Amino acid sequence: MEEKTMKSEIKKPLRIVAIGDSITAGFHAGSNISMLWQMWFGKKKSWFSEVVKRIGKEMPVYAFNFSTASSELVDHAFSGFWEKLFNVKTMADQVDELLSLPKLPDLVLIWIGHNDLDWVRKNEKNFDSATARFKENFQNQLERLCGQISQKDHRAVVVVFGFINIRIFFDLREKAGIAKQNNPKLFPYFEKGYQIFKSIQPEYGEQTIQLSDLTNQAIVDATTFLQNKFQSNKFKIIYSTDLSNVTTDSIQSLHAVDGWHPSLYGQKQLAEACWPIIWDCLSFFKID
Repeated sequence: MEEKTMKSEIKKPLRIVAIGDSITAGFHAGSNISMLWQMWFGKKKSWFSEVVKRIGKEMPVYAFNFSTASSELVDHAFSGFWEKLFNVKTMADQVDELLSLPKLPDLVLIWIGHNDLDWVRKNEKNFDSATARFKENFQNQLERLCGQISQKDHRAVVVVFGFINIRIFFDLREKAGIAKQNNPKLFPYFEKGYQIFKSIQPEYGEQTIQLSDLTNQAIVDATTFLQNKFQSNKFKIIYSTDLSNVTTDSIQSLHAVDGWHPSLYGQKQLAEACWPIIWDCLSFFKID
C-alpha cells in the first residue's frame, strides 16, 4: 500500500506510547545541574518524537513518552532520595504510567534495557545468571502490559526493539576519543560517560558486547513467549531488529556534548531506520 493513501483510510486519533531509557528520552550527559534539568524538564527530542511527527502527517496522534535516563527494568541505579531527585523511572514504573492512562494506547514502542548492561557497576561476573534475571524481569513487565492491552476491543500493537548495535557504539566512541585528542574542545563531557556507565570503558568492550548479545536474546525469547500467549487477529506483538541494524561510521551520530548518546542527526537516523515497521503498524490499524 502506498503512503499517500493512508490519510484517507485512518481517521481516528492514534494513541502511541514509548517506554525506554536515555536514548528515547533524548538525554545526554553534561554537568550535574544540566542533567538534573533534563531529567525533569527536557523535551525528550529523540527518534520517538521524529516518528510521532511522521505519524502526525498521516492522522491525528496523541503521544506519551515515559522514557527516562538511567532507566532499568526493576532496580534503579539510584535509590531512595537520589532516585526521586533525578526522576529516574524503571520499566516497571513506566508500565505503571501506561496502565494508568485514561485510555490504553493503540501502539507501544519499547526500547529499554541498555542500562542493565552496566555489569561493572553491579560487579556482575556471571552473565548467564544476569541474563536469566533480566529475562524474568523483562517478561514480567511485558506480560503486565500485554495482558491489559490485549483485552481492548480494537486493534493494538506492541513493538519491542532489540538493543542498539553495541559493537558499532564502541567503534564510534574510539573515533570520538581520537578526535578529542586532536581537538580537546570537542565533546567536553566525553569522560562523563565512563564515570556514569563504567561498562562502556574500552577495556570492558568485549564483555559488554557479549552481555548485550545474551540479553538481547533474552528479549527475543520473552517476546516470542508472549506472542504465543496473547497474539490474536486484533493484537500484535512484534520483535524488531530495525534499531539494532543501524550502522554508521560518522561521529556526527554522537552528541557533541558527551560523545556518548545520539546527536539529533543520530536520532533522525534511528527514526528513519524504524519507520518501515511503524508504517506496517499503521497499515494494520487501517483495517478497522
